[in-house]
Order: sequence, then structure tokens, then C-alpha cells
Amino acid sequence: MTRIEDTFARLGAEGRKAFVAFVMAGDPDPEASLAIIRGLQQRYPHNPLFHQIEAEILDVYFHDHAASLKASERLLALAASRSVFHADIAERVARRNIAKQSVALKAPKPKLD
Repeated sequence: MTRIEDTFARLGAEGRKAFVAFVMAGDPDPEASLAIIRGLQQRYPHNPLFHQIEAEILDVYFHDHAASLKASERLLALAASRSVFHADIAERVARRNIAKQSVALKAPKPKLD
């Protein structure tokens, strides 16, 4: 069983219910989804996924490589201090995006004549 299935089975046995919500990046718009993700970061500071998603939204929807880089640097610091769950995975994800954004920031900008 998966963690979700286990949780639902345990809660069902206790006569309790659960709700799983999905946040779609970019829906209803990039600004709103970024605000939702940042709110989830504050509510669940040990979940590295919200930091990763923030970096992806900043990259994909806002094309803000510097802000995406900073979000990944924050995630790397949290992983290094073991302040997030699955710190080893969070560290790899952060390092991958740091490399990606560093390359993007050094790339020459195309001329738009």
C-alpha cells in the first residue's frame, strides 16, 4: 500500500475522514498559484516539495531565473541543516535546479531586432 492508502485505511478504521487537495501550478493564474505554494511553505515548513514547486513556478511561468535560483538555494540550505523531510532527495533536486538556473543566467540573451 502507498502512504496515502495506509492513511485512508487507518482513518477509516478510526471512523475519521481525510481530504487530499491538488494545487495546479499556473491555475487559476501564476500569481495565485505562487501565493498558494508560499502559503503552504509557511504552513508546512518541513515539506521540501513546496520549495521545489516555488522554484519551478518562478522559472516556468515568470522566467525569473534569479528568483528560482534563490528558492533552490533556500531549499539546499534547509536540506543541509536537515530541516526538511527527505533531505537527501531535496538536496539533489536543489542542486540540479541551481545548476540549471546558473547556466540560464550566464547564457547570452537573444537580440530582438
